[in-house]
Amino acid sequence: MKKNSCPGKLTVLEGLDGAGTTTQSAELADWLRKYKGIKVWETREPSQGPAGAQIRSVLTGRLKMEQLTLAALFAADRLDHLYGKGGVIEHLNAGEWVIMDRYYLSSLAYQTLNVDDAICRWIWDLHESCITPDITLFLDVTVKTCMKRININRGQHFELFEKEDLLEMIRSQYLRAIHQLRQEGENIQILEGERPVVSVAKEVRERVKRLLLDEARLSAEEERTLWKEWPILSTIRKTVEEKANLTFLVVKKQIEGQQAIHGGYQLDFSGREKIYHIMAYLADNRTTMKIFATGHKDSTLDILKNICEPKSVSSIENLPLFPKEQ
Repeated sequence: MKKNSCPGKLTVLEGLDGAGTTTQSAELADWLRKYKGIKVWETREPSQGPAGAQIRSVLTGRLKMEQLTLAALFAADRLDHLYGKGGVIEHLNAGEWVIMDRYYLSSLAYQTLNVDDAICRWIWDLHESCITPDITLFLDVTVKTCMKRININRGQHFELFEKEDLLEMIRSQYLRAIHQLRQEGENIQILEGERPVVSVAKEVRERVKRLLLDEARLSAEEERTLWKEWPILSTIRKTVEEKANLTFLVVKKQIEGQQAIHGGYQLDFSGREKIYHIMAYLADNRTTMKIFATGHKDSTLDILKNICEPKSVSSIENLPLFPKEQ
């Protein structure tokens, strides 16, 4: 996949059938327009194009299709949706925000059921020309809740994948693909989707504000420089993700003079519902970094505090996180 180099932002909502992606896509788009004055284009996959029409015929049982053919058709629809006239790229190049209900993460979950590793790799390779979202929000909802919502909304009508045993397998494939894509640097946020619509919408807005709208966040180039100049922060980030099971969100600049004589940084991490911070302030003429954790007072914060010890470091040799040379 390729990074989004367009002036517009690509935001994707993902989840199982019944997770609420369509509802939350509309809620986010409405908020961006009303309260942020941002021009938004809403879309979804399968698209409204010719390949998308065929896919919907398969999903509703009006047309039969072999699994790999369907996977290839999803990829073809996706590329047409991206690069075709009036498609995603055109809107992003116009500086618009594109909010998409489902994208290639869906294929990496739904189309990889009961296939071997070689076929999985083939399905991933079909998406090489896709651009990566600026943020993907995965609404994690239990299969039982999804089935209840599907029953309420559709009665006795079920689409191809709307069976409890299949959805359990698809959720596992989602989490597997999310882990791999995160390893490759994609920004994928897992949100607790069992809550009321209003609560989930508030959390979606909070993640988008922190990651895409906060002017204090570091640019990609500034972030790379930070990891190089202060490898302790890069190590802490990795350790937090592994030991505290949190997802790295963003690095923000701390305004000079507020607690920090020489400025500093705030690293934000997220769980399914809560946000935690690692505060790193520069002192002693930028030769020392004072580090501490803040957030909800719970067992996760205790883990973060242990990771941040010692709270003041002036050289890598003082850090227990770095193995000593043998």
